[in-house]
Amino acid sequence: MKFFRLTFLPICLFLFCENTFCQSNQNATIIGRWLSEDDERSEIVFTQINMLSYYDKKLTSTTTYEINNDTLKATDKALNKTFFYSIETLNELHLSLMFLENGHVTLFRREN
Repeated sequence: MKFFRLTFLPICLFLFCENTFCQSNQNATIIGRWLSEDDERSEIVFTQINMLSYYDKKLTSTTTYEINNDTLKATDKALNKTFFYSIETLNELHLSLMFLENGHVTLFRREN
């Protein structure tokens, strides 16, 4: 039993810390302005807590978001709706999101 505690506890601690680091790393990486590869009039801006959607430089929606593993959950309080996306790619240059409701994938590139 002592062996089990000595082995199991560090593994759980490692997995918890790794998961927490990955989530905070994803949140830090996603923050910024992203332009759609398909339509440059479409862009999204991620802040610490909000995802702002623009079309032709006009704000079209504001949602709060959270990232859990590779899932982005965006909540639009004005519409009382929640949207789920799979984060297919996320790095310093590219972001691709799959809208889980219909499987549509949108590709973005980071804009400075």
